[in-house]
Amino acid sequence: MYRYDDHPRLRELLLLAAEKPAADRASFVAGAGVDDPGLRAELASLVAALGEAEGFAPDPTLPRPSDPAPPELGTKIGRYTLVDLIGEGGFGSVFLARQDRPVRRDVALKVIKLGMDTRQVIARFDA
Repeated sequence: MYRYDDHPRLRELLLLAAEKPAADRASFVAGAGVDDPGLRAELASLVAALGEAEGFAPDPTLPRPSDPAPPELGTKIGRYTLVDLIGEGGFGSVFLARQDRPVRRDVALKVIKLGMDTRQVIARFDA
């Protein structure tokens, strides 16, 4: 089995397939020039899952629950203490934080929003 996170070609092809209209995705997979049968099967499976997931997003006209507030200043997260909010974005909030060990220093610490911790979002964040 090929993991999307560990296989750049699979990731590239899946992103290209996602840009295609749903009706054209199967022919895209067939013509993608993937010689490895296992990789081709994994790509086909992921592309099929794209189709199943479409329409799964919530209706944007419906009211959304409010986003949870970022952690409060002074909160300890592991060895870091949040000192100041630097900024906020789509993934979460960035804080000035103080690290006490193994060395004492100030760092930028990104706290990902609740619900944004999916494997795909984490991979995008890492990239």
